[in-house]
Amino acid sequence: KILLTYGVSSDVGTEYYQYIISVFFPTLAELELYVTQAWHVAYGDYPNRQIVIVCESLLPLKRAQASGKWGQLETQLLDYVEHYSMKVVPFRQGVQF
Repeated sequence: KILLTYGVSSDVGTEYYQYIISVFFPTLAELELYVTQAWHVAYGDYPNRQIVIVCESLLPLKRAQASGKWGQLETQLLDYVEHYSMKVVPFRQGVQF
């Protein structure tokens, strides 16, 4: 699993959603990285998004990183978010942090 956590910058809501729906998620799928969950934290002093991405093995992620596509996606995402964090963890059912 790849866990992305971040807060959406308050002044870019529309642009963020357009990027996520039209570029980020479709490109991940092309890279064989699949979004399985997207969480919104509505209350508290925490990043308000967690995106959960899964892949069959580490190979698709390594290919995405080697090709530069992952870096491009992250760089564009960082235009819209703050407090960004990425973790790669072994797959387990349920919520992981």
